[in-house]
Amino acid sequence: MKQGSTFETLERKINATAYLAEDFVLDGKRLEMTPDGKAFYHDLPDFAPHSNITDVAHQQIGSRLGIPRAYYQHMREEKPELLATNVNAWLAGSGKHMLRAVSNHQSDYIEKGDFTRALLSDRYRRIDNNQVLDMLMPKIAEKEHRISSCELTPYNMFVKVTFPFAQAEVAKGDVIEAGVMIRNSEVGYGSCSVALFIHRLVCENGMWVPETIFNARKYHSGPKLAVDSDDRIISDHTRILEDQAHMSSLHDVIDAARSEKTIKKIAQDFRDASEDVIEGEVVEVVERLSKRLLITKDEQAQVRENLVRDGDFSRWGFANAVTRTAQDVGSYDRATELEKLGGQVIAMSSKEFTKLAA
Repeated sequence: MKQGSTFETLERKINATAYLAEDFVLDGKRLEMTPDGKAFYHDLPDFAPHSNITDVAHQQIGSRLGIPRAYYQHMREEKPELLATNVNAWLAGSGKHMLRAVSNHQSDYIEKGDFTRALLSDRYRRIDNNQVLDMLMPKIAEKEHRISSCELTPYNMFVKVTFPFAQAEVAKGDVIEAGVMIRNSEVGYGSCSVALFIHRLVCENGMWVPETIFNARKYHSGPKLAVDSDDRIISDHTRILEDQAHMSSLHDVIDAARSEKTIKKIAQDFRDASEDVIEGEVVEVVERLSKRLLITKDEQAQVRENLVRDGDFSRWGFANAVTRTAQDVGSYDRATELEKLGGQVIAMSSKEFTKLAA
């Protein structure tokens, strides 16, 4: 699986963000994009009078204002003053938004400066990364575990944990071990979730097992948020209790992943997948399967190379060719998505795969 940062580094970044970030609900007419298209003027208390707009926030501004993404990006690159004119015109009548901001002039663990890190609905339900780790890591620490990979990307937090005692053989010498993947987004790009995650020891591949087997999640949505006189969001005791209850439900996935019954079931699924063999011409089959899974042309070439090199032309072999490709892509987010696509190959019915592989 693709490697990211150390867990210690991830924790430091998360804790620094939690300490320095603040959230506001404010009307769009109180925001004005600067003529260079890089920042917002605003009147937020205790913040610099302007804050740099992150790439994530730029994407959300375009989406919330109904500006097509390609056109937004074209203006941003070629005509930033036109972008500012468009954005400011539409912001003025856009209603209320949640603005997630961070002002950092002291921590070396996150980028220094004043930033608008997200522009979201005023119904967006905050479930922050430090809260997720505080609720889940003690449960994980109850038994032997290993942080196999983790990263804090601009979009998501990922922590991939494996349990060395929860192992099974798919074939002689081909050992897998069960684990979980914790995922959360503070900026609106995914739910808070814990999913079953499998580590294949022989090649260090990781696979995100489909949610139809084991997964629990909490979406970032809820009622409109209450704010104080400075437009800062007021903590809601009821919401906090609900989030704590949900985090407890995520413990069930962790328990399931550590169960001998679970790893044996997954190993049998993998053995079943190894019996479905590619019968057609490899280039055409890989193209058909890649189209079905939304694998890009560049990734498709790497999948084909991995498949041919490993010489396992089964459904199990194709799934591993996909997850092996995850190790070579630049983006950790995309690598994790490829690990999920590998799991989707296993979740395919024998009939569907055989049809695509003929």
